[in-house]
Amino acid sequence: TDQSFTSFKEQIQEIIKHTVEAKLQDKQYKADEVKGWCEEIIRDILKTLSDDQFQPFKYLANCLVLSKRSNGVHTVTMSLWDPQNDGSVTSPWSNASMQCITTVWGLKY
Repeated sequence: TDQSFTSFKEQIQEIIKHTVEAKLQDKQYKADEVKGWCEEIIRDILKTLSDDQFQPFKYLANCLVLSKRSNGVHTVTMSLWDPQNDGSVTSPWSNASMQCITTVWGLKY
């Protein structure tokens, strides 16, 4: 297959959105549960992306959950890669008590 990451971006954005919403939408921010939530979100996203239709890529994912009481966060990611084939998707989400920023990187092999 001759796929580039760009051809998957929209689908990956939807996968992130649905996964984060399913995990967090009805929850209140609890600091002691955040690590587990993030691990489950990333595991579910990467499990979906391991499907043959999302190959040939190595995927990395990061999930950051903050209380809405936090004073804000600024995050920057830079990569040295092949812009024709590789890429990333960042998806913000929030509810009344927390915000979540999830990023997925795809590197073609």
